[in-house]
Amino acid sequence: DEGLYTVGPSAREPGPGAMSDPRAVRCGTSNVCSFWVFGTQVYATRHDLAGTVVGPTNVPLLSSPVYDVASLGTYLVLAYQQGTRVYVTFYNPATMIAQSTTSFPATTSYLRVVIDASYAWVYTLEGSWVRRYRISLSPGVGWDGATRNVVLTDIPFDVVASSATWHYVSSVNPLVHNAVYLTAVSNADVIDSATVTTAPAGSTLRDPTLGVGGGSYLVAWAENGAAVANRRVRVSQRYGFAGAQSIFTLRTGYTTNDLTSSQDLAMDLQYRGDNTFLLSSIETASGTSAGEVRAYDIQVSPTGRSISAYTVEPLASAYHGAPVIGLTGRPDLIFYRSPSGSQASRRPLGC
Repeated sequence: DEGLYTVGPSAREPGPGAMSDPRAVRCGTSNVCSFWVFGTQVYATRHDLAGTVVGPTNVPLLSSPVYDVASLGTYLVLAYQQGTRVYVTFYNPATMIAQSTTSFPATTSYLRVVIDASYAWVYTLEGSWVRRYRISLSPGVGWDGATRNVVLTDIPFDVVASSATWHYVSSVNPLVHNAVYLTAVSNADVIDSATVTTAPAGSTLRDPTLGVGGGSYLVAWAENGAAVANRRVRVSQRYGFAGAQSIFTLRTGYTTNDLTSSQDLAMDLQYRGDNTFLLSSIETASGTSAGEVRAYDIQVSPTGRSISAYTVEPLASAYHGAPVIGLTGRPDLIFYRSPSGSQASRRPLGC
């Protein structure tokens, strides 16, 4: 159903130069904040829900290209690697002024952070382990001192905190990269894992991302191989963590093209509400460093789905991700590195 949604005009994100590694989150109830890396510096800009920049603008926050950001209500938290420690800083989402910082000893090449009503949780990639660290939201408390091994992988993974009790991790097995896993992790460190898929002969798997909401669990990933038929963007849908799943293909002949050193997933899956998920991806047919920014609107039910697909940008950097913010009742927002390779861009979707 190509073209059922419209794509609004692109707008340039403010910044000092060629920016990369975008992140985007809701900042309070009426704003969206975007984050970009220039050199090793992370910059932040605040927008209204229409995508208009309202400030503060282009605020330098920290120096680290290995970072992630999460928000909940009045909390805005950034986790980042510096030296042999991971730092967690809480910011005022309206002013982008740091409120408090804590840290713990770890060296990671990639990390994710999620937040619930009591804690910020940092998931790091250390060697071939995803490890989890719990940080209290109470001032002065910080890390609880425990390190928890979650799942084995050696490439970027995704994490969703769907409730105050359970988190979910999508990952690919290390070294051979021929299986995708969905792992449930409770706040009490109970871990349950399910195999989502195994790769067909001649393919490897990457960029696992997930969305959870309305009782549904969606995991998306890219398959890559020498044959055109082995290059696919695929999604698993299940109703309930232990429910039966169905796997469907969004596109054949295209895949993602991550560098092994990339700090980004090339796909981002978000639950918008009303049993609807929004998937963004940067897809390439030729294996070059350029790709198409794509978006998929996926309406699900316990027995099926309805999908609309559209091209957001026909030529963009394939290595820097395209985070998307799903906004109920208004156009969604997507952020990506634009065709020139030197411009950070955003667009409204479904407007």
